[in-house]
Amino acid sequence: MIKLIAEKDITAWARMCADVYPDTTAQQMLAEYEAGQFKNDYGYYLNDVLVAFISLSVRHDYVNGCDTSPVGFVEGIYIDSDYRKQGIARELIEFAKGWSKEKGCQELASDILIDNLDSLAFHEAVGFEEKERVICVSMKL
Repeated sequence: MIKLIAEKDITAWARMCADVYPDTTAQQMLAEYEAGQFKNDYGYYLNDVLVAFISLSVRHDYVNGCDTSPVGFVEGIYIDSDYRKQGIARELIEFAKGWSKEKGCQELASDILIDNLDSLAFHEAVGFEEKERVICVSMKL
């Protein structure tokens, strides 16, 4: 069953997030959640146990590789290692497609670190097409 992350599962969700975003700790994710930054995080539950999540947003700014606006965006997706290769990620992406359509989006997008070939393979396996590659730069002022 896919539903909004239950309050009782926020700690488990934060641990999963720390695996997805290696520069972030579970404690940081909990603080961001408490600040109201994650309103569209959905969990995949088996027997009322959170085993995966998908974080979604609607982006109104330019999204690389997209031709329309707004765009549904997969901010993150994670499946606990014991539950991988069972079709859960594909179900979450199908959910994201429907969710995005309900929000008036004509496209669903995501991004991947340029060297994360496993993530690229996953995205292609569930129907995403690579559109462009970007290297972002910045400088301290």
